[in-house]
Amino acid sequence: MRRRDLIVGFASTMTALPLVALAQQAGDPKTIGYVWMGAPGDEFEILAGLRRGLEDRGYVFGRNLVLDERYANGNAAQVPQLIAELLAKKVDVLVTPGTATSRAAQRATSTVPIVVMSADPVGNGLVESLAHPGANITGLSSVAGDYSAKWLQLLIEAAPKVRRVAVLWNPDNPAMVQECSGQL
Repeated sequence: MRRRDLIVGFASTMTALPLVALAQQAGDPKTIGYVWMGAPGDEFEILAGLRRGLEDRGYVFGRNLVLDERYANGNAAQVPQLIAELLAKKVDVLVTPGTATSRAAQRATSTVPIVVMSADPVGNGLVESLAHPGANITGLSSVAGDYSAKWLQLLIEAAPKVRRVAVLWNPDNPAMVQECSGQL
């Protein structure tokens, strides 16, 4: 299983958790509000994994679940308005990939469940701890301080003929700087 598949599967599970209790109630389909900083299609794997994971758990889009998507097309100033639109439509859950989008959602509501995907939700102040996020936020962290030392070992086990490995990272992302320098 690819790491990305694992992350996407986990994200869809985390999104489904707030909906499980809601699914017990009869009535209208439940609505997930999804806000992406980029343009439609940029997030294809995340959105496809979210859809697949929810369908695997028995949700049928258009019957018992609606996914209401909003895109900022790279304009960060537009994110709060997109979140406000979704909240005005009374979504049941917000899914916010990315720290900036998650922060905007956190500022906008303390009652609607928010599923975040952030490099370091604890360090960025989104949650109190990974074990007990608190408030109305749950989700996943892509910071892999505890297991990133195993990546090379897992790569060698999966592809023993690999002889060279390159690592690309964003030096402007504080979480990645800490992880790549071994500070996590």
